[in-house]
Amino acid sequence: MKKGYLSYIFTILIWGTTWYGIKLQIGITPEIWSLAGRYTLAGIIMLLITNIIYSKKSPNILCHAHFLLKGIMMYFLAFMLFYYSSEYIPSGLVAFSVSSVLIFNIFNDRVINKVTISIKQVALSSIMLIGLIMISASLFNGDVIDVNFGIISKGVLLALLGSYCFSIGNIISKNNKEKFNADPGQDNGFSMLYAGILFCIMGFFTNTALVIDTSLSYISSFLYLTIVGSVLSFYLYVKIINQFGPANAGYVLVYAPVIALILSMLLENVQGNFLIYFGMTIVVTANYYGIKIQKEN
Repeated sequence: MKKGYLSYIFTILIWGTTWYGIKLQIGITPEIWSLAGRYTLAGIIMLLITNIIYSKKSPNILCHAHFLLKGIMMYFLAFMLFYYSSEYIPSGLVAFSVSSVLIFNIFNDRVINKVTISIKQVALSSIMLIGLIMISASLFNGDVIDVNFGIISKGVLLALLGSYCFSIGNIISKNNKEKFNADPGQDNGFSMLYAGILFCIMGFFTNTALVIDTSLSYISSFLYLTIVGSVLSFYLYVKIINQFGPANAGYVLVYAPVIALILSMLLENVQGNFLIYFGMTIVVTANYYGIKIQKEN
C-alpha cells in the first residue's frame, strides 16, 4: 500500500510540472511533430525497459487491438487536444480543466463496467469540482489573461474534450489488466508507440512541415516530457489505475493542477488571489478524505 501512495506522490509532482513543459513546446515545431517524436520515442524506451527488466511475454492480437484503442484515446486524441488547448489558455488552467477526468472516470466506469459508485465518491467529486471552478473563475478576475471570453472558452473546451478521451483510455487500461493481465510497461509502451505512429501518419497526410525548434527550452522540455512525463509518470499512473481503479486514479489529476498553477503564478504571471487559495484548500481537503475513504475500503 505504501508503494501505491509513493506512486501517487511522484506522479502528482511530475504531472504538475509537465503542463508548463507542454507550454514550452508551443511555437516553431508543429504540435503534431512534437507529439509524434514524444510518443514514438517514449514508446520505444518503455518497451525496451519492459522487455529487458520486467516482462518478455508476447501479447496476442486482441491485446494489441486494445493497446491501439487505448493509444488512440489516451495519447493521440487526448494530448492533441491538450496541446492545442495550451495555445489559448495558461498551463495552470489547462491542468485544472483536465482535472475533470476524475468525474469522467467515475461516470465511464459506471457506464462501461457497471461499477457501483458510492454516495461518498459522488459527494467528494462534487466538492472537488466546486474548488476547481473557484480556481478557474479566479483567473478571469484580473488583467493577466488579456484575451476575450471566446478564446478562453475554446481553450477550456478543448481541454475538457481531451479529458474525456483520456478517461476512456483509463477504462481501457483497467480492462486490459483484467482481461489480458497486460503488463503495465507493455500496455503503456505499445499504446504510446501506436499513438506516435498515428501522429507521424497524420503529419505526412496533412503535409505539416517538419520544423525542429533547436532552442534549449524546447529540447529540454521535449526530453523531460518524453522520459519523465511520459515513460516514468504514465507507468506509475497505470499502476495506480490497476491497484486502486480509474475513479481513485483520477485523484492524481486533482492534486497535479495545484503544482501546475503554482508554476503558472511563478512563470506565466498568473496572480494569486482569495479564490485561487480557497479553491486549492477545498480541493486538497476533499482529496484527503477521498484517499482516507479509499484506505478504509
